[in-house]
Amino acid sequence: MTPLDVLSFTVCATAVAVAAEAAVARRRRKALRRLAAEWRMTYSRSDTLRLAPKVARGFPIPGAANLRVTDVIYGIDHERYRYVFRAEFTTGTVRSKRRVARVATFSEPRDRQRAQATPSVTLAPENGKLVDQYRHLAPAMTPKAAKPQAAKPQAAVPAAITGGTAAPPGDAKGAVPDAPRA
Repeated sequence: MTPLDVLSFTVCATAVAVAAEAAVARRRRKALRRLAAEWRMTYSRSDTLRLAPKVARGFPIPGAANLRVTDVIYGIDHERYRYVFRAEFTTGTVRSKRRVARVATFSEPRDRQRAQATPSVTLAPENGKLVDQYRHLAPAMTPKAAKPQAAKPQAAVPAAITGGTAAPPGDAKGAVPDAPRA
């Protein structure tokens, strides 16, 4: 095998791996967008809300390093801002180091004026796919309040139809009254 063959094989194998990773990431993002729509929340593929510093302060795994927040689903849940996201971090300090991706959640009050302690970050169980971990941390679904429908105003029946007296709304000529009239 010539050096040019080795180089071309390496370049082709890398291109295939990059394309496969891009296809998997695209499917994951599509599934998370659907999940966010189902929860009536918003999806962002990156940490545009800058949650990483807040999450790092209250992260439940001691010694986790190089924390990165991605695939954020956020919205309002019971007068609080609710965030469900993918947390990628490194564990291990002395011997083996391992990069781990888990889904986590936390919430904070909408009123930014109130002082809040370090947010309590909750992690999903390790087992299962990432989308299953998101489902495990699904926000409590509060049904949207139905908008009251305005009652249609009923016009009074003209006196000519009722024989000279104006009938109350809903009492038209030919209707059977509940009690005899005097």
